[in-house]
Amino acid sequence: MPTAPADSAASKRRATDVAQHDVRHGVNAYASLLAAAGGQQLEALMRHADRSAVCAVLYASPPYDLLVPPLPVPRLSINLTRSRVSGGIDGERHQLFEARRHSLFLTPAGAAVRWRKDSPSRHLNIYFHADAFNGDDDEAPRLHEEEPLFNATVPGMRQLADQLVDELCGPGPLNAEAADSLARLLLVRLSRHQQRSANGCNPLTASVLARLRDYVAEHLGERILVAALSHSE
Repeated sequence: MPTAPADSAASKRRATDVAQHDVRHGVNAYASLLAAAGGQQLEALMRHADRSAVCAVLYASPPYDLLVPPLPVPRLSINLTRSRVSGGIDGERHQLFEARRHSLFLTPAGAAVRWRKDSPSRHLNIYFHADAFNGDDDEAPRLHEEEPLFNATVPGMRQLADQLVDELCGPGPLNAEAADSLARLLLVRLSRHQQRSANGCNPLTASVLARLRDYVAEHLGERILVAALSHSE
C-alpha cells in the first residue's frame, strides 16, 4: 500500500510543531527578560495552522539595559517611539543610535545582543521561522534574516506597522489572520529593500528627494548632518 502521502503529512506536521515551538520559545524568552527589566508584553498574536510560524508582539518598557541571549528564531524589531539606543551584537563593537519611529532592528537567530535605552519606549517584534517568508523557488527574492540590521528605515513600512499595532490592540474574530498577513507583508517589504540594496538600485526616488528638500528647508538655520538626512522621512 502506498504510504508516501501519509509520511508527507506526518513530516509536515512535525515541521509545523518544530517551527511553532521555536517561535513560542523566542517569544517567551524575550518576554521574561523584558519583564525582569521592568518592561511588559502588551499583546501577541500568532496563527496556529501554518508551518511557517510568525508571531507579532507589542511591548512597553522603561529605560533598560537588556542582554538577550541567542534565540532559535530571528526577530524584526520596529521602534514605535523615538529613543536613544546603544548596543549591538554581543562581543562586537557597540554603537549609539538615535532611533526614530518605525526604525528597524533585525536580530538573526543564534545571535546574542545587548541593548540600552535611556527613556521609556514601545516597540513591536515580529518573530518568524526561517521559512516564514523564503519559499522553494530559487528565483524568488529571499529575506536575508542571517544578516543583522540596525536602525534602518524602509519605505512603506510605517503604515503597515501602525496597522499591525491596531490589529494587536483591537480584539476581533480575524485579528490573528490580519496580524499574520501584515507581519508577513512587512517581511516582504524588508526583503525587497534588501534586494534593491544588493542590486545597487538608486534609493533616491522622487518621494525621498521631496522629503529631503522639506527637511533641509525646515532646518536651514541649523547644522545639517548626513546622518540626519539619511534618517529623514
